[in-house]
Amino acid sequence: MSKRKAFNFYLSYFETAMMLNNTERLQFYDALMQKQFNGIEPIGLKGGVNFAWVSQKHSIDAQVEGWENKTKLSLRSEERRVGKECRSRWS
Repeated sequence: MSKRKAFNFYLSYFETAMMLNNTERLQFYDALMQKQFNGIEPIGLKGGVNFAWVSQKHSIDAQVEGWENKTKLSLRSEERRVGKECRSRWS
């Protein structure tokens, strides 16, 4: 599967993170990056970080799901294109 190279960083992520202290903000950003780039769901978030994550989870999950669906469609399209090329070469 293709590796994700970018994602939209919404203002709501920033505004939520700015309500946290520096340590919590870093934990929130790390959790966001792990989810967006590696698909890893954060475990064991506590206090303000957990509250921040839960408040943005729907948006984060929707972004990840949209990218995954788009990537799957692109892969299927590429597979069809390659299949047609192979069939036309051998026909």
